[in-house]
Amino acid sequence: GDDAVQLNATDMQEQLEKTAMLLSGEFVAMAHRAGRDAFILTNRRVMYIDVKGWTGNRINYLSVPYSSLRALSVESAGSWDRDTELTLHIKNYWNMQTLTQDFRAKKTDIMAIQKYIAAQMFATDDGTSGLGAEDAELVPEYPSYESDSTGFFAWIGDDYH
Repeated sequence: GDDAVQLNATDMQEQLEKTAMLLSGEFVAMAHRAGRDAFILTNRRVMYIDVKGWTGNRINYLSVPYSSLRALSVESAGSWDRDTELTLHIKNYWNMQTLTQDFRAKKTDIMAIQKYIAAQMFATDDGTSGLGAEDAELVPEYPSYESDSTGFFAWIGDDYH
């Protein structure tokens, strides 16, 4: 698949608020785009938006609370690689599922993503997140490589709400 690149989190926040996808008090910490799909980290969950089909009319929204994550792994890029990889292991009642996302090596900081998710997973004894907007130092200050997320939502069409 396509390697994800960083999007502007504030722009993604605005787009998700228009779709009523975010809960009260929830904010987008990091957002990435790979083709027509999006990989989003909020202060409460991991979201994966998978645009399906030729026309993009079918969209799968996956939402995983940090308390459901059991493990994560990251793979850095090698000398000749241009992508890094994040794998999340999700615990649910019927199986142990994984969610894997590739990222463009020079356009995302895989270790910053890992640090943010780990802080969310292990913030409290029961594994629920204890992070809020005041924990902004965990969100990296690296540039967005896309001007905004409007193009992403325009690409999937007006059916995103």
